[in-house]
Amino acid sequence: MVQKSTDSVIKVIFVCYGNACRSPMAEIICNSFGKKKIIAESAEVCPALPHIDVDKPTIAVMEEISLDISKHKPRHIHSVDLSPFDILINMSPVAAQDLFENYQPFSGKIIEWDVTDPRGRSPIIYRKVRDDLRGRVSALIKDLAGVGKNDN
Repeated sequence: MVQKSTDSVIKVIFVCYGNACRSPMAEIICNSFGKKKIIAESAEVCPALPHIDVDKPTIAVMEEISLDISKHKPRHIHSVDLSPFDILINMSPVAAQDLFENYQPFSGKIIEWDVTDPRGRSPIIYRKVRDDLRGRVSALIKDLAGVGKNDN
């Protein structure tokens, strides 16, 4: 069971390989749907080029649902203090191997989501990934809605 953070907000970090498509999509969806009861961030495990940004198809499909992701800057998980997070959601099998072999330990709950990487694929795939993430994040928020209700 997930324990609420001391500030009564559940903190989630979404992790994928490059932090340029899937994890930032999930982050912005979660922050939009979570109504400040669930706060999300995201990170990568790939040592991406320092000048990489969210790719244009990701920005476009998120704009279709009125979410602006254009200012997101990918960041490496090594630069993130994981201790405040209650949940880490890993979105790629490659990321899992790198994450658990090469980076800091995580004491919260780890959830694995096998989410297709849309990078370099058709806009249809980006939309499918976006919609998949909307469904997964909505279910996560619903599952977490009862966490802490009986806390004093």
